[in-house]
Amino acid sequence: MPFIEFDSEVRALGPGVLTVGSAPEAGWRIAGRGLDPVHLLLSAQSGGRALLIRGSPDSTVLVNGAELVPLRTLLSFGDRVAVGTVEFRYRRLAPGAESPTAYLRDVRRGRLYQLRERSTIGRDMASTVVVHEPDVSRMHAELIQKGEAYLIVPHAASVTSVNGARLLAPAALQEGDEIAVGRTVLRFTTAAPTATAVSRDAPAHGAAGLARESKAQTTFIGTIEAQEHRSRVTRRRMTRAASIALIAIAAAAVIVTLYADAHAVPANAARAHGRPARRSSRGAGAANSNAARAGSTRPAKLPSTPTRP
Repeated sequence: MPFIEFDSEVRALGPGVLTVGSAPEAGWRIAGRGLDPVHLLLSAQSGGRALLIRGSPDSTVLVNGAELVPLRTLLSFGDRVAVGTVEFRYRRLAPGAESPTAYLRDVRRGRLYQLRERSTIGRDMASTVVVHEPDVSRMHAELIQKGEAYLIVPHAASVTSVNGARLLAPAALQEGDEIAVGRTVLRFTTAAPTATAVSRDAPAHGAAGLARESKAQTTFIGTIEAQEHRSRVTRRRMTRAASIALIAIAAAAVIVTLYADAHAVPANAARAHGRPARRSSRGAGAANSNAARAGSTRPAKLPSTPTRP
């Protein structure tokens, strides 16, 4: 539960709205320090943020030393809020509590990495989070614990995004922030893990191959180039699948044609050899019958004998 602290006094930001001012009806009354009757209002939001609203347009509020111009803003852990002669501190934990344990969860693989005071993301085997991708540098980004907050510091030549926006300067991470490194997305969380195994060291499986990958040359590509690369890969896969389907259809057609031809040849051969045989037998029978008819109607011709004078 987040807290707001002032002079060793704390107020929890739970459900509802906490009003701060000098009036008796304020939820946290601070008299004699230059506050308006209702100087500001605070309420807890999702992701570890807190919504700060000025009590009136004339109320002066400074956040981390800069005057708050709009009527409202979102606070992050560690932010300082100055009103009158009072400076508040927005904290994740109450004073004296243990420092929170934070994790990075690999969204795609479901792996959980516990963060230390100084953690690194990169292709190097000594990194806290090892990412084996060609467009990830050996030291891609660094996470540093500053009290209750965790800062992410990008490498100068690396492309690191937080919630879809490229990170150009160190920034404090909030609950649920998503860090994109290459094609890997890591979600920052302070929630204790349940059944997911927590990784504290680099994996030992395939150490030789991973060591070779960690020493390979880094290929840096921007966000647009990465999208185009993924599009090309998708098109190649679709073209390959279409080619395989066409080859399968052509092969099936050839098989059907060969099967039909193989069954058509014996039938043609049978017809070719059977017809002359039937015709020859018919001719022989006709010849015999004609001979029989000729023999029955004509007398046998006797040889003639010469007559004597």
